[in-house]
Amino acid sequence: MFLWAFEIVGQFNESILTIEFLRLYGDLLLAQTPSQFSEAEGWYLRALENAHQEGALMLELRAALRLHRLWMGQGRLVEGKKLLEGLLGRFTESFSTVDVREAISAIGKA
Repeated sequence: MFLWAFEIVGQFNESILTIEFLRLYGDLLLAQTPSQFSEAEGWYLRALENAHQEGALMLELRAALRLHRLWMGQGRLVEGKKLLEGLLGRFTESFSTVDVREAISAIGKA
């Protein structure tokens, strides 16, 4: 059902929704079977790349936060921290949003 909705959104060229579907599908995979981290990582990376191509910085940050959490669970702390630091460096506003505050907090803990 979820992939069907993803295909429908793609037909209408709704890139922002597509990015969210990519990220959410990674979340769904992990919620169903936590051992599917490699596949979930692929979906998060696709969301990250699509958001970057669209210039959707906040959506890029959301995907990066998911990757950061996934990588932390795998002991890949440095990679996750670098990813978030690079993205946060591109923000010029929106510092009070939940996603930005979460990223700042995550960097402090890493």
